[in-house]
Amino acid sequence: MANHINEEYIHLTSANYQELVHRVTRDSLWPQYFLLINACLENIKCLPITPEQYDQADVERLLVESLERLADVITTLLPGGMEEFQSYLTKAVYRQRH
Repeated sequence: MANHINEEYIHLTSANYQELVHRVTRDSLWPQYFLLINACLENIKCLPITPEQYDQADVERLLVESLERLADVITTLLPGGMEEFQSYLTKAVYRQRH
């Protein structure tokens, strides 16, 4: 599928992306965030953009491949699996609220 960024939802310029890459070298959480953002961007690149592409899309394949990309990143970031993932989110939400 063609690369596509819908400016109504996301506007990522080269300068924005370069700033993100720059920050990856300065803070321990930025590299983790960068991995997740890259997986999301790869998923967006697979989005059908024309009616014909939507008609021809294998939605199950798109879903599985998108989830696989996200799962690979989550496994890299949180090797403890879903239990660690849920624990991380619970603690993060608690920190944000208190």
